[in-house]
Amino acid sequence: MVAEPTTEATILGLPGDGATVRTLLVANPGDAPTRIDVDVLGTSGPVRPTSLADGLVVAPGAVATLDLTDVLGEALAEGGGGASGVRVTSGTAVVASLRSGAGAAEVGSVTTAPVPTDVASGALTGVLPDGAGARRLVLDSRAPGEVAVPVVARSASGDVLLEQDVTLGAGAATALDLPEGTARVDVAPTDPRVDVRAALVTGAGSRASVLALVPTITTDLVPTARRAWQ
Repeated sequence: MVAEPTTEATILGLPGDGATVRTLLVANPGDAPTRIDVDVLGTSGPVRPTSLADGLVVAPGAVATLDLTDVLGEALAEGGGGASGVRVTSGTAVVASLRSGAGAAEVGSVTTAPVPTDVASGALTGVLPDGAGARRLVLDSRAPGEVAVPVVARSASGDVLLEQDVTLGAGAATALDLPEGTARVDVAPTDPRVDVRAALVTGAGSRASVLALVPTITTDLVPTARRAWQ
């Protein structure tokens, strides 16, 4: 899924540990310079580190990089979900991505989308491959107050392995370890107006990956093809 330019990007999923190299890349497709600001997302809500107080100016048509290794490493060292991702805000629309690791072990975090109010199910779903290894769900809320987000994890045969309401404080992000054998995860806020983002982190090291949960579609139109002479 390719991220569209936006003035606010929520990037979730931080595979690795506090020593992992983290690099933020921001592309400015506009024709004028734009300033970006970066907040670290965690259980206490978004925090703007002192070292990032001045933000970063990205030239028109350019791609800027920002080393977040120390910033995110310190947050992860706090434990208890000290960091789950970052939020990038800018004056004009940009495209942002966060890379973790280096070389063959490099993994990209994902820019997530909110639960859309125009989808009948009002849910986000993630599907994990067989043998994905460790599984962790990352949630971020943009609600002004505390919200409870229902999470259901199922096996490949449809058995419910976990059913839990995850409580998120105002603007907070958190991570939830999923049971072994989880093949599908559904996140369905009871109030579709609540802006919740979600991602899955699986595996470790060079086998780590980050997947964005996507809207559950219950009805869709599928094009068909027929022979020209029919």
